[in-house]
Amino acid sequence: MLKNEKGVTLTVLIITIAVMLIIAGATITTSELILRDARIKTAITGMYLAKAKASAIYSDWEFNKHLSNLPGSHISVDKLARFGVTPEGDTKIDDFWYEWTQDDIRELGLDETLLKDGAEYFVNYVSEEIIYTPGVKDSDGNMVYTLSEMLEL
Repeated sequence: MLKNEKGVTLTVLIITIAVMLIIAGATITTSELILRDARIKTAITGMYLAKAKASAIYSDWEFNKHLSNLPGSHISVDKLARFGVTPEGDTKIDDFWYEWTQDDIRELGLDETLLKDGAEYFVNYVSEEIIYTPGVKDSDGNMVYTLSEMLEL
């Protein structure tokens, strides 16, 4: 006579593995969404810091009757086209695009880790728009570069 043996049947094992795979898949997907959201928020935070610094610099520059140069390197509007920015047709705005490198960030007293791996900010002192050159991917996989675009994500 055979004893009634208790053990794991093949069916229970397959069901257990399937449940574990479903849980693992959901965890990986959730983790990817959390990491993407963290990258976007980190970029936005850095851009807000750059925007605040640019605003203060520009206000001081105007108050002192343009006696000093604005920090960064002046860039043409054509260079901005790579990042989806088109001229506004107002030279008061279009002529105030400047490039901030990691060295500029350091000289301005901001945390240089805001920019890494050759990244740059393009800053418009008048419109206060900021471009983060590496950009971030939106939920559809499209790259966005400007602060105003990132705030819509």
